Amino acid sequence: MQNTDQIKVGIAPIKWMRETRQHPNYGTFLSTINDIKNAKFDGCELSQHFPHDPYLLHSTLRPHGLKVSSAQFHSHFTVKQKFSESVNRFIDHMHFLNAVGAKRIIVCECANNSYQSEHAMLDKQPKLKAEKWKLLLEGLNRIGKIAKEAGMKVAYQPRIGTVIHTESDIKKLMKNTDDEAVALLIDTAHFHILGIDTINI
Repeated sequence: MQNTDQIKVGIAPIKWMRETRQHPNYGTFLSTINDIKNAKFDGCELSQHFPHDPYLLHSTLRPHGLKVSSAQFHSHFTVKQKFSESVNRFIDHMHFLNAVGAKRIIVCECANNSYQSEHAMLDKQPKLKAEKWKLLLEGLNRIGKIAKEAGMKVAYQPRIGTVIHTESDIKKLMKNTDDEAVALLIDTAHFHILGIDTINI
């Protein structure tokens, strides 16, 4: 029998927080974490609407029995001029997550994405040329090593409308990154829409 004590389930608060734009009285930080607690989750991802002060965030989540599971980081390694800036932003992001007790950092390369346009998201998926691939792999291995040395883990998320969106892209990325420093986040919704076999990837 599987030991369920080793499995923790969290949720992304994006649905609640997005609705704040349309419903000013719904989707506040406190109402969102209260809903998450009542839904019996162990934790949640960060939202841009959550407090940016580590102590305030941690001290508010703790009475609800919640922990920060992870948070998204949007890299721009494939734009050479933004490579160093991406590394520096990652380090700041990593320190914040470490301060609130999260050990996973979800990374997605978002340069030259097409997901900002609903109509182009699937029809005009961006592609990487060889020199861009080299930059992406170098960047992921670098931040993966930084996170590993800090006792944390990078998990890469392939997404619709980004440069990593096919099964061959994913296999190439995982083959050429340090498997002890860069893991794969399997987002079943994105994989389903992209036609990727989640079981055999």
